[in-house]
Amino acid sequence: MSLSPAHKTFYATLLRIWQQASTNMFYIALPLIAIAIGISAHTAKLTISSFFMGYTLSGFLSGFIIARYSMQRILFIAVVVFTVGTATCMAGKWVPLLFVGRILQAFSVGLLPTVSKTILATITGEQRGNMFSYSRIGIQFITSLFIILTGYLISYLPWQLLFLVMFLLSLLSYLPLYFSQLAQSNETHTQEAFDFSGYWALLKDWRFTAWCFAYAASSAMTVVYFAGVVFVLTHTLHVKAHFVGWVIAIVSFIQVFGLWAAILGAKRCSEKNLFWLGLWVIVLGSLCLLWFNRGEHLSTLNLLWPFCVTTIGLGVFYGPFNNMILQAFPQYPAEYIMSILGTWVSLLSMLATMALAFLSHDSATPIGILLLVLIASCFICLLWVQRRSR
Repeated sequence: MSLSPAHKTFYATLLRIWQQASTNMFYIALPLIAIAIGISAHTAKLTISSFFMGYTLSGFLSGFIIARYSMQRILFIAVVVFTVGTATCMAGKWVPLLFVGRILQAFSVGLLPTVSKTILATITGEQRGNMFSYSRIGIQFITSLFIILTGYLISYLPWQLLFLVMFLLSLLSYLPLYFSQLAQSNETHTQEAFDFSGYWALLKDWRFTAWCFAYAASSAMTVVYFAGVVFVLTHTLHVKAHFVGWVIAIVSFIQVFGLWAAILGAKRCSEKNLFWLGLWVIVLGSLCLLWFNRGEHLSTLNLLWPFCVTTIGLGVFYGPFNNMILQAFPQYPAEYIMSILGTWVSLLSMLATMALAFLSHDSATPIGILLLVLIASCFICLLWVQRRSR
């Protein structure tokens, strides 16, 4: 029996919660971990880049893995690799071990977004775009709670325990999914075997690549903000870790308003209009972040509210984009599209965090400049696609 769209959305969201916990919790804890093990802020930020290195490899292979293995097998592989990565991170007073552990964690959770979005892609009709937004609402709500929890854990407990909490949260996502009807079915498989020629054809499609790059640029903005602002708040403004957790949690949760706006707006205007509206709101927030945090104007409030604007734009943008790209390339299996899309997101996030690692962490200016570079790249790609489609 086929599952309802609501059930599919629930399971897709549960998968992403595991992935979000392993990324956002680490952002909040990283400045204090860096102090505890005696590494510079630049080296600490490179651990985020190493995470996205493993994420990129996993995302690229995820289309092949989904086509070849059952969901139960994929979940089992993911939790085993995540366990090894977590144990390595907990032993990571030697910096290379922390890098290796984060790469292993990333490889395991890098499979999950593709599986999650492939589940949502099996929903047909106009409600698919809304289900992407509903799933994101659940992700943002739970992620906000994880971020707040991290702020308190890292303030009062040894940092190694944070990775133990990550592991326990992964089990909370893993066990219900592993024994679910969805995991036991083959509903997310669009074909029996992996077709490399189809995968290669999609990789060579320049129009698809431009779409992917545009989406990846907008997604990488969140990574740049979290990775950059946490260090500015901790090292420059000397904000306590538990308060940083609350600040970042508020920003993360506010994206829900953008997601709801997209759901309500879908009844009155086209997805294309919502898509462009979201992008222009992102631009406005990025410009405000740069302008209102110049020089002596740098403050916690001025770091917070402009990105609240940006994250609302990202919320409006998210659902319509995912549905539009599936509609634009109906000839390709959903797992191929989501696999390559995820690979681009993680690759660009890796490059952006590497750039951020070598820029100053005492000012919001590098963050603002990187955000503007990413949004400019996004616009250039989308305008190129629009021109080629005429």
